[in-house]
Amino acid sequence: ADGFFHIISCSFLVPVKRVDLIAKVVCEVARRNKGVKFRWTHIGGGDRRHVECALKAPPKNLVVNFAGHLNNSSVYDFYESNKGDLFLNLSESEGIPVSMMEACSVGLPIVATDVGGVSEIVTPDNGILVDANPAEGDVVKAIQFFIDANADLRQVFRASACDVWHTFFSSEVNYNRFLTELKKISLEMLEGAV
Repeated sequence: ADGFFHIISCSFLVPVKRVDLIAKVVCEVARRNKGVKFRWTHIGGGDRRHVECALKAPPKNLVVNFAGHLNNSSVYDFYESNKGDLFLNLSESEGIPVSMMEACSVGLPIVATDVGGVSEIVTPDNGILVDANPAEGDVVKAIQFFIDANADLRQVFRASACDVWHTFFSSEVNYNRFLTELKKISLEMLEGAV
């Protein structure tokens, strides 16, 4: 709607998150797609000097925004008021990232490294997993897939992202599932005691 292909990343600015690699990749994507306007927003605090070094001469068709640290509700406010097209995470190490859960909840397809529990969130239906130590070109290729995708295909990926969140990460769904399991275990224990 705003004419930009908007890439969003969210993490602390620490080396393990490889935000400098994200910066290099986003710059390369913009260089290869001169006719497309790009916006990259990084949410997260920390020392951004190593990232800024990777952004020495960003292409003219790329707008970079460091949003800084945002609390959880502010992250959702950001998503609500800013159209995103893709969530990007190239971390060396993850558990099951809350930042990706948040991205899925608002229907953002994801390109991410296949580390830790990331494959529990990112599936072929809602994104692309790249190698744990990806070549820059492989990440560029994954992002290019979403740039080239037509509106219908993008919508399929967005809907799948929401489905993954709702099925596996929605607190409302999980709390009810957890309570049902507890009741089942309690009844089995009571029946066994009789």
